[in-house]
Amino acid sequence: TDQAKAGRVSCRWHAAYSMSTPIVFLDVDGVLNSEVWVRSHPHVAMIPPSFAHDALAEALIDPACVVRLRRLVETAGAQIVISSSWRYRMEPEEFAKMFAMFDWAAAPVVGHTPLSLSSAPRGREVSNWLGRHKPEFVPYVCLDDIEQFFPHQPLVRTDPEIGLADS
Repeated sequence: TDQAKAGRVSCRWHAAYSMSTPIVFLDVDGVLNSEVWVRSHPHVAMIPPSFAHDALAEALIDPACVVRLRRLVETAGAQIVISSSWRYRMEPEEFAKMFAMFDWAAAPVVGHTPLSLSSAPRGREVSNWLGRHKPEFVPYVCLDDIEQFFPHQPLVRTDPEIGLADS
C-alpha cells in the first residue's frame, strides 16, 4: 500500500487519471524536516519560522526533503495545499517564500486546509478542503508523518526520523 512506502517520493495517486490538477496535502514536521535534521541543529526550537529570521527557516527545513518534494510536485504537475500545523502561523504566501529560499521560486502553494479550534483529524480537514475547493473528483495524496486520515485517503506516511525519502 501507499502507507507502507513510509514516505517514499514515488507514490500512486488517488486516481490513475484525471483532467484536474493533482493536489499534495503537505505536512512539514517529519516530512520537510526530520528528527535527525533537528538534532543536527540543536540551537533551533521546533517552531514555525519568522521570515525576519531567514536563518531560522533554513535551519528548520532539510533542503534534501525540499528537493524531493519539488521533484514529486513537478513530475505530477501538482499543487500544494498545506495541512501542517504550521498553517496556524504562516500564510500560503509565506510558504512560497520559504520554498524560494531553497531555490524553488515557483512552488505552487495554493492554500491550506481549514483552520479549526477543535482537534479534528487531518483527514477531515482534507475532506473539508476538497469539498470547498474541488467539488469534482481530483487526484491527491497526503504527505504526513502521523496517521490521522480516513482509510480511503491516500497517505504516504513518512518516518519522522528521516523525513521525505527517496524510493
